[in-house]
Amino acid sequence: MKNFYKITATVLAVAFLFSCNQKKVEKSAGNIISPVPLIKKEIEVKFVGEIIARRSYAMLQTPEFENKSEREIDKYLKEQENSNPEIIESSDTNIIKHLSRMGLVKKGEFLLHKFRGSEKESFGYTDSAGKNYKFKLIRSQTGPGAKLVIFTSTDSVVVNTKRSFSPEFKFAIMDIIPGGNKELVLLHEYHISNGDNSDLVVYAIKTN
Repeated sequence: MKNFYKITATVLAVAFLFSCNQKKVEKSAGNIISPVPLIKKEIEVKFVGEIIARRSYAMLQTPEFENKSEREIDKYLKEQENSNPEIIESSDTNIIKHLSRMGLVKKGEFLLHKFRGSEKESFGYTDSAGKNYKFKLIRSQTGPGAKLVIFTSTDSVVVNTKRSFSPEFKFAIMDIIPGGNKELVLLHEYHISNGDNSDLVVYAIKTN
């Protein structure tokens, strides 16, 4: 029985010493290994909202046009092509409000001819603090949605647009939402189901 108590005491003493040593090792390691600091990006680009405007040619499918001459049909097509696309209901009402203030939306129509976009991929950008950036925008069509990669001299950011932009989409730097940096605005025009769609997508740019 004495041997039993002696062995038990020895085991407990060894366990206590091991526990103390383990705590010392953990404390020492904690002092040596510090958390890896997160590198804050110089720029951030986030989706804000969009408007979708549509110019329809559906009238060509109605009985009214069955007996129209080719000349009359061409006239109708030309008139539609020169008309302002109408904004559909699912568009962002806040973006519509700001575009109305800027004179790009009127009476439920997107005044497409007033949009001054560019197809150049390199452009300058000045933030609200007056800091100048040189942006290069790269379009990628890999995956289900096109990606935009925006480069500055020291940073880059990938934007998943979740849509398939045509290669010739236009963009502009515009002050859509007052009170901060200007926004990146993309205009995607495409034909679908007897009509022409014009999607105007707004992205906020935040800089440090």
